[in-house]
Amino acid sequence: MFSGMALFAVSFIPYISAIVGWVFTHSVMLLNQITFGINQLPFALWQGISISLMEVLVLYLIILLICTLTEVRRPKVFIITLLFSCCLLVYNVYEGNVQTMHHKLVVYNVPHQSAIAAINGRSVNTLFDETLLQDAKNMKYHILPHWWMCGADMDTVHTVVLQLSFGKLINCNSKTVLVVDEEVHSSAETGEKLPVDILVISNNANVNVETLNKIVDYKQVVFDTSNKPKQLAYLLRNFKNNGKPIWDVNTQGAFIADM
Repeated sequence: MFSGMALFAVSFIPYISAIVGWVFTHSVMLLNQITFGINQLPFALWQGISISLMEVLVLYLIILLICTLTEVRRPKVFIITLLFSCCLLVYNVYEGNVQTMHHKLVVYNVPHQSAIAAINGRSVNTLFDETLLQDAKNMKYHILPHWWMCGADMDTVHTVVLQLSFGKLINCNSKTVLVVDEEVHSSAETGEKLPVDILVISNNANVNVETLNKIVDYKQVVFDTSNKPKQLAYLLRNFKNNGKPIWDVNTQGAFIADM
C-alpha cells in the first residue's frame, strides 16, 4: 500500500518513479507468492463453504454478543446469544435438507469448453471436457463455487451417459437431456422420434436442423460455449425457425433449469 502511494506521489519525477515502480511491482509479486504458498499448506484453506449474506450477518452478531458476554456477563446477553446460535443451526439444517432435493441441469459458461452437469441432490453427473476436469484453476473459478452452493458432495461426482451415434443421453430426475456433439446423419432415423426435454448442441457439432427434427422431439435448445462463432451463428438462424425456446450460453450466461 505504501509503495503504491509513493508511486502515485512521485509518478511525475523521472528515474525515481521507475525505481519506486520496480519496488511496487516486486512487492505485489512477493505478496502473491506468499498468499499462494500459504494456500498450499495443509489445512490452511477450508474449501466447500458457501454461506448467504444473512448467515454472515448473524455470525458477526453472534461474535459481537460473545465479546459482549465476556465483559458484561448478563443472563439476557447469554440467552440472546444462544437464541441466535440456535436459529443459525436450524437454518443450516433446513438448508441442508433443501439441498438434498435439488434436481438441476446446468450448462456452465466456460469459454471454448463443454461443461454440462446434472445435479441430483448431493450427487453430480457430469459431461465435461477432459481438459477442463484437469484444469484446477478453471474448475475453481467456473464450477466448484456453484457445486458448493448446491451442497454437492465431491465424492459423488461421476459420469453416467447413454452413448448414441450422434450424441449422449443424460437422465435427471425422470427428465431426459440429449447432448448432440457429433454429426447427425439421416441414417439415425428410426421412424419414431426420440423424446427429450432439453437439447444441448456442443462441440461445434455439424447439425442439419431438418434431419434432427425428424429424429428428435425436443422442447428447448441450448448452445454451450464449445461451439465456434461461425457455426453457432448458422445454427441459431436455423433453429429460430422452429419456434422453440433457445438459450445461448455465450451471450446469456450459464443455463440452469430445475428438473
